[in-house]
Amino acid sequence: MAKISTYEGATLVSAECGGTVAEGRPVKVDAAGKIVHATAAADVAIGIVQSDGVSGDLVRVCVLGPSDAIAHGAMTAGTDQRLGCAANGLEPAGALHVAFAQWVPTTANLTPVAGDVIKVIVTGAGKA
Repeated sequence: MAKISTYEGATLVSAECGGTVAEGRPVKVDAAGKIVHATAAADVAIGIVQSDGVSGDLVRVCVLGPSDAIAHGAMTAGTDQRLGCAANGLEPAGALHVAFAQWVPTTANLTPVAGDVIKVIVTGAGKA
């Protein structure tokens, strides 16, 4: 995967992995206080992990502000701005999602598909 970017103004924290995590994916805190992938609509993600890691690794997580992230599926600029968790990244937040990020479409990426790197603003968790 291409290296994702974190931008000036992002708030980053270091967190210990509770399993394997992939850069650009949303993460949540598990019962042991470690980060794991947030993969369900109802998951309360804390942010976007900035690098790959395995159990016990310390990785940086963007918990507020601008970051790159991975799209779970197709999105359309102008309609799919608020994002929540899905199995393989971020997707437009529907009624069942806990939205925690805002998609920032770019002219080069107005209709991303699964696996594309997208620019987002992590805003914190809230019901869509």
